[in-house]
Amino acid sequence: MDERTPFDQPIATFFTLVAACPISGHRGLILYNCYRVGFSTVSSIVTEVCQAICRNLENMYLPEPTEQLWQKAEEGFRNQWQFPNCIGSVDGKHITIKCPPKTGSNYWCYSNKFSLVLMAIVGPDYRFIAVDIGGFGKNSDGGIFETSNMGKRFEENLMNVPKPKNLPNHDEPCPHVLIGDEAFSLKTYLMRPFPYKQCKTDISKEKYNTRLCRARRVVENAFGILAQKWRIFYRPIETKVETTILITLQNLNLELSLILRMTQEEQRGLHFLLEKNLLIILILEYKRNSYLLL
Repeated sequence: MDERTPFDQPIATFFTLVAACPISGHRGLILYNCYRVGFSTVSSIVTEVCQAICRNLENMYLPEPTEQLWQKAEEGFRNQWQFPNCIGSVDGKHITIKCPPKTGSNYWCYSNKFSLVLMAIVGPDYRFIAVDIGGFGKNSDGGIFETSNMGKRFEENLMNVPKPKNLPNHDEPCPHVLIGDEAFSLKTYLMRPFPYKQCKTDISKEKYNTRLCRARRVVENAFGILAQKWRIFYRPIETKVETTILITLQNLNLELSLILRMTQEEQRGLHFLLEKNLLIILILEYKRNSYLLL
């Protein structure tokens, strides 16, 4: 005999929604204590919810980049950040985790914690274009990018990057590029800053570094927005590595769904706040170091 009551289904649906709260920062331990449900049950429901979100949203918000998407990103970097032929800013974010069993020091990073790396390419509007999740925390950002599937596809010219085009006031075509910090190697498709010593004697290289760093910070801002909105990134994630990757991926999809629904006025307001905060940081740096790159 079926002993279920008419209330079983609403309770199960409600608990499924509540069990997804660890994605936003609550701990599964709190949930299973409150609802008297096994911890393994909470874990399986969280995994199921993450898989469902990724399955339904990934093709919509994180599809394989097309040539039209890269061209739109280049237009944004050229008009908004004065860096033509740039199609994305690349960097890695360390996601703090509980040390997985039998992994030694693979996930031990420079900041004295265990982490895996979210490697991301971000457009001029703080939108994630392509991501790779799961790199060892002990490796450098440049090394993780080169060995990732995303980096290998760039190396083999399989990422639908637009053909080279002329820079402003120049007749020679130049390739479209990503921009990164000093951790990345110089490539035909990836630009990095000049060493500091060279900038001290060459004003043109100093200006180039200023333009590059100004455009590159969109990826840092995107990581900050992601962590501020999805609070789970502020504490160690105590799940299996596979579940951590799922949680991160579904949060990225939800974040993109919110960004793409923003009106132009809301995007301008977000950009203004980020620029205002950056100005405060630059002023503090100027007071501390007695110099400011203009």
